[in-house]
Amino acid sequence: MTRKDVREAQQGLFGLAVPRIKLFDEADEKSEETQELKEITSTIASFREARRGFVFTLPDGAVWEQTDNTYLGGMREGATVIIKRGALGSYFATVGSGRAARVKRLR
Repeated sequence: MTRKDVREAQQGLFGLAVPRIKLFDEADEKSEETQELKEITSTIASFREARRGFVFTLPDGAVWEQTDNTYLGGMREGATVIIKRGALGSYFATVGSGRAARVKRLR
């Protein structure tokens, strides 16, 4: 696998609960390419309103659901979204320059 392949795989799995599999030797574990991502930046491909806020889809097909009542201003197709890893397996999404809202990945 190339470094680009590793990074793309990490981005595609970001937010999913997958078992940790050691695919690289210990020397590779410390390299930047094999460390876990802390955040991703993407765009909103589509969205819809849900019980607590929004469900939105990224261009790679990843579907995220808002799990709190924080207002995600600027929600529109093509808007930039940053999803950051929080503590204890939580995730936060920020659309544009708005406030961060708690989200979880559905698929």
